[in-house]
Formats: sequence, structure tokens, C-alpha cells
Amino acid sequence: QGAYCEELDKGQGFTYQELMAKIKASDASSLQKALAAIFKYQVSVTSGSKRLDTKAVLQEFPTGSVLKPEKNLMVYLKPESGSSYTNFTLSELNSSKTMFSVAKAESTIQIPTQYLQYDHEYTWTVLLDGKPYRGEFIVSNRDDQHTFETELSSIPHYQTLTPQAKLLLKAVKAKEWQYSYDMNAAAKQVVVMAGAKR
Repeated sequence: QGAYCEELDKGQGFTYQELMAKIKASDASSLQKALAAIFKYQVSVTSGSKRLDTKAVLQEFPTGSVLKPEKNLMVYLKPESGSSYTNFTLSELNSSKTMFSVAKAESTIQIPTQYLQYDHEYTWTVLLDGKPYRGEFIVSNRDDQHTFETELSSIPHYQTLTPQAKLLLKAVKAKEWQYSYDMNAAAKQVVVMAGAKR
């Protein structure tokens, strides 16, 4: 439990115990600041999340390499006043066949793991306020994911930790492995579970 979470930007960090204290505290703002200090939310500039006719991106959607989820790949949306996410589709890369779709989403889009295979590449499309966006991602290699999960579960006392603590450590480990989407998703879920809204 003494794992140290290094902040890339300033070379500073929080001990695991300090972060757990912030999670248990009722001060949601304190927790958000702690997470923001550790997990600098990243924007992909080379692959995916792009507006079809511009260089705008949707940070909340998967790009790059992602872990295969046990149940659902969670996409945490960031609806602003008057915004709407509609016509979400998921297809295998270079395929015109839609595997999964959601007509309209509010807070999350949940992609069932049955549609995702190891080492497979996928593309998604969505309309945000009627404007089209698309992105691409690849599901992790099976052996890499096994190693990742083994390292995570081998952290001392891991099995006795709370769900929030496990998610926080998953975010730290995902950052180490450069699974940026999973890092962000886990960090966001910690905030959600703590009753805060980013």
C-alpha cells in the first residue's frame, strides 16, 4: 500500500495513503485535484477521436490501445448544456458492418466485451450535436493484458482493498503501461464512485 504515484509534470506526487485519505474524505474538490495532479488527461493527435471535417477531438472516446474489459468498455460522456450524443456505431476497422450501436446516450456508452477481441482493431462513429466524429482503437494483446493484470493483482494487500482503491491503482498501472484511455476511465470512475462530478 506504500506505492508512490509520481506526477509527470512537476516531479511531485502523493503517497498511496494520502490518496486513500482523499477518497474517503467528503471533499470532492480535494479528490479531483489529487487525481488531476497525477493523471494529466491526454488528447490523441495521431489516431482517432477526430471530427470528420476538422481536427477537433473527443477525449472521452477510446483511442490507441485499450484493455479488454470483463463486462463493458465504459465511455464516460461529458455532456454540456444542450449537447447530445447520438448514432454511436462500432465496427471492425475497414469493415462497413456495424457490430454495435446506440441511438442516443446521456452519461455513458457501454460497449459489451463480447464485441471486442484481443489484437483486433475497431472504429467508432458518433454524432455530437449533429456533427460527425470518428475514432479508432485496438484491443490489447492477450499476453500483455495478462501480464498487466498479474502485476496489478500482485500489489501488496490488493485483494483487501476497496473498489475505489483498486480503480485508483489500475489507473496508476495503466499510466505506467501507456494505456491512456484505461487510465482516464479508471480515474473518472473513482471520482464518480466518490460522488463527485468532473
